[in-house]
Amino acid sequence: MTFGELKKKYSRGVKLLQDEGYYTRVVDEIALLVKYFDSNYFYHLLTENIFDDIKGTFRSFITKELPDVYRKLQQDPTRPLDEFFKREYNSLVILKSCTLNIRYQVSGLMRFEQTRNLPFKSTYLQGVHRKLNGKIQEYYRELSENYKQYFREQFVHTPITHSRISIHCMEQLMQDIDEHFIQHLSRFQALHEAIAFVHDYMILQLRGLIHQRITAIFHNNGNRIERLVNYFIEDLKRDFIRMLDRQLRKGKEFEWIRRGLLLFLDSNRFEDLLRKVIFQSLVIHQTSPRRLNRTAG
Repeated sequence: MTFGELKKKYSRGVKLLQDEGYYTRVVDEIALLVKYFDSNYFYHLLTENIFDDIKGTFRSFITKELPDVYRKLQQDPTRPLDEFFKREYNSLVILKSCTLNIRYQVSGLMRFEQTRNLPFKSTYLQGVHRKLNGKIQEYYRELSENYKQYFREQFVHTPITHSRISIHCMEQLMQDIDEHFIQHLSRFQALHEAIAFVHDYMILQLRGLIHQRITAIFHNNGNRIERLVNYFIEDLKRDFIRMLDRQLRKGKEFEWIRRGLLLFLDSNRFEDLLRKVIFQSLVIHQTSPRRLNRTAG
């Protein structure tokens, strides 16, 4: 959604902000807050997003694709492991295509809980929030008084019609409800739209910044990052197949092996290494990939 479309969607909220003199400053404040979003924290967020993808994919690889490798090696222990190293596994193919896909990463980061909980400090926006809360109290008091007035009028002025109705009486009823309630409820709706505009505008700005930064990272260093990430994925795949083969030769059942691999995947040692590889790949401080099997033993 573009900025123009956003203004049109929440036109009543935008008008409220304009009428109160908040609109221009609110828009400028949000753009400024997002513009100076901490770069180092951004790298950590992107690292965590890619980390979750890789870890989740390898859980699926262990559970859904390694059983076939186990069965084939069990049937023929002489089969070379190179055959399984070179095989294309659907989950890993998808992972490689998504890891360095800009649109995928932007969407992933925008859904990421840590992104949605990012705190942006702004005394001005806090002040606007307090004033809008004051509006809510003001509108509620008016609505409460109108509620009392409406029922007083209905009790005093409504004539006895002996169960007869007319178009005029229904029109009068609609007019009374409109005057006492609907016009005031529309002010609450405008407040809601004002808040929704600020919410969606912040998302629009943040999405734009994240897209810009990811594009710069991948365009400037994409080939290098791709080689490092792919190397890590391939290295991890080979390590898991080797571990599977070693344990199979020791007579272990697949369920036992699966639990062991998942425990390794969830270990602090592995998670720290994975995060480090991803982070260093993104900030281009790493000069050479580090093999997982040095830590796997």
